Amino acid sequence: MKKLLFGLVLASAMALAAGGVGAQVFKGTNTNLNANINGNININAGAKAQAVKGAIALCANIESRVKMKIANYEAGKVRHANAYNNLKSRLAALNDKLVAKGADTTKLQSDLLQLDSKVAKFLADYDTYINKLREGQAFVCGKSQGQFLAKMKEARAALKVVWQDAKEIKDYYVKTIRPDLQAIREQLKKQQAAAAASADINAEAVNGQVNSETTQEGNGDAENINQ
Repeated sequence: MKKLLFGLVLASAMALAAGGVGAQVFKGTNTNLNANINGNININAGAKAQAVKGAIALCANIESRVKMKIANYEAGKVRHANAYNNLKSRLAALNDKLVAKGADTTKLQSDLLQLDSKVAKFLADYDTYINKLREGQAFVCGKSQGQFLAKMKEARAALKVVWQDAKEIKDYYVKTIRPDLQAIREQLKKQQAAAAASADINAEAVNGQVNSETTQEGNGDAENINQ
């Protein structure tokens, strides 16, 4: 009977001990699981915060670059405008000098009108490009990424037009204005040579007439002396 009671007590003690150990194991496992979950939540929150911080920094960088690009191209427009206006002024002054020398500058005057039109188009297209950049600047941050990219695409297309305008102005000067100036100079040389030749002929005619008259007078004087 005592052995039976001892066995029951021992079995009960082992069961309680086993239950306590199981509870401790489960409690430990649950604690680790909660820690892992909380850790993942913290990592995700940190990554999100870092991403937001990076996006803000990128946004500020893009805004700064767009502002700088606008400022640079505005300064570039002024430089180009001054260069083209100086070119037109020099050509106009040259035209006046050629006219004063008696050259026919009708073709050059027509060229200058075309040049003025091309420069005006260049400056207008330059303004269009800068305005596209300004429009895109309004969409850099926030939820308008698609609109910003669309405006930048439009700006790149507008810049290509500006480059084409500049190329056309250069080609027009090299292939049209410069040859026309050379032709006017050649024409002026011929006119001057013809005028010089005509002056020589006239001078010879005058000299011949003077010599003839002098000879006649000399002969008349000789006859009077002989008489």
